[in-house]
Amino acid sequence: MADWLSQISLVRRNRSRITFHPCHGGAKTQKFYPAKQRKFLPITSIMEIKKLPSATTGRLLYLSSPEQDTAFAALYTQVREQEGRIYPDEVVQRLPEIDRGHPLEEEWKMRRDSARRLCRYLRGRPGPLTILEVGCGNGWLSAQMARIPRTQVVGLDVNPRELEQAARVFAEVSNLCFVYGNLWQDTPPHHPFDVIVLASVVQYFPDLSRLIRRLQEMLKPEGEIHILDSPFYSPETVDSARHRTAAYYRALGVPKMARHYFHHLQEALAPFHPHLAYDPGSFLARIRRRWLRQALSPFPWFVIRKCP
Repeated sequence: MADWLSQISLVRRNRSRITFHPCHGGAKTQKFYPAKQRKFLPITSIMEIKKLPSATTGRLLYLSSPEQDTAFAALYTQVREQEGRIYPDEVVQRLPEIDRGHPLEEEWKMRRDSARRLCRYLRGRPGPLTILEVGCGNGWLSAQMARIPRTQVVGLDVNPRELEQAARVFAEVSNLCFVYGNLWQDTPPHHPFDVIVLASVVQYFPDLSRLIRRLQEMLKPEGEIHILDSPFYSPETVDSARHRTAAYYRALGVPKMARHYFHHLQEALAPFHPHLAYDPGSFLARIRRRWLRQALSPFPWFVIRKCP
């Protein structure tokens, strides 16, 4: 199973076809700006959030006990450590900007491209906006979106280690909070949402249709689901991708993680009438990659609006 760095070499060798199969997306990070440089709408305070039947730690809210997801979180963290994707706070604070020469520099250039495209779109939507990021990790993309004026952003995940780091690193971002919770049972604060973002995360959900239906329940009437930075497959390529995934995790020494990585067919999105907001295989994208040498995301960006 090729990781992001392997995919980058594939881009260079075969720029006319985008057939990448990442093990998972990179850690999520952002360039940090002091609170005095930001202007946001007033938001629900942490004291108000504490009225919920749950526990809080700083800007981290626990809606349920972390014990139920211990096995997955442990495997996922082990993989990220092996891949060099567990970052110190000072790195998380800056990314997607990263030091030149870093082993994952090319990957982060692509993540930066994807994040900028998403945030540019969100800035064009009339506000205020409530945004949920599912699978926020250490919070880098949530923090990027929180820089958009008149937004309230909630980052949701089941990995306590990364959530604690996110709450610590971005504690001064007043319109951003992080939540540990079960997507199927818990209701995050500030719902319903205008926008729900899934960046490099759908591959960890076994049933894509069930996931989208659940998220649509959490949307406002004009709300949108954004799926980006994740691979989708055709019936002809999915079996070989599964074999690569299993081989990749075996090589990392974490073979059990393959049970938690799912290869979704693009056709599974068809019932939800997705809009392809970014096509990595388009003529323009190929020109920008090949001739302008720009680091573009190799993955599609789908927008799904709430079904009536």
